[in-house]
Amino acid sequence: MIQPRKLALVFTTAGLLALTTACGEQVENVTDQAQEATSEVSKTVEGVQKKVSETAETAKQEVSELTSLAGGAASFRENASNTLAAVQEGDFDRARTEVEKLQKSWSGISDQVKEKSGETYTQIETNLETLKTEINSESPNQDQLVATAKDLIASITGISL
Repeated sequence: MIQPRKLALVFTTAGLLALTTACGEQVENVTDQAQEATSEVSKTVEGVQKKVSETAETAKQEVSELTSLAGGAASFRENASNTLAAVQEGDFDRARTEVEKLQKSWSGISDQVKEKSGETYTQIETNLETLKTEINSESPNQDQLVATAKDLIASITGISL
């Protein structure tokens, strides 16, 4: 016959073994869930890092384009002012040179202006064409040139950065 203490010890050991097995399964389940959650968090973090990197690159490109447009617009404004001054002084030879400079500075920013403000682009194109035609005519009309140069300068303010 088994002594009660030994029997109690056997049952206790069996209970502890069952409890240890159950705890081991719970620990295994929790570990699996933690690994899944960690994997999901890692994927989310990687996605966020990728999106931040893409956004930063896009912003960098946009700042570069805006800087280029701002610099080109300033040069264009200066050339337009110089053209107006030459025309107002009646110095059509200098005005022709300034119109050429104006055309070159315009070619550097025209695509960006067209993209950002189609209406401003059209106004500037029209005024430039009128300036070129009139300044290269046999007898340039000073009043017409002054008015066109002033319109051109006014339309430049329509360039939105």
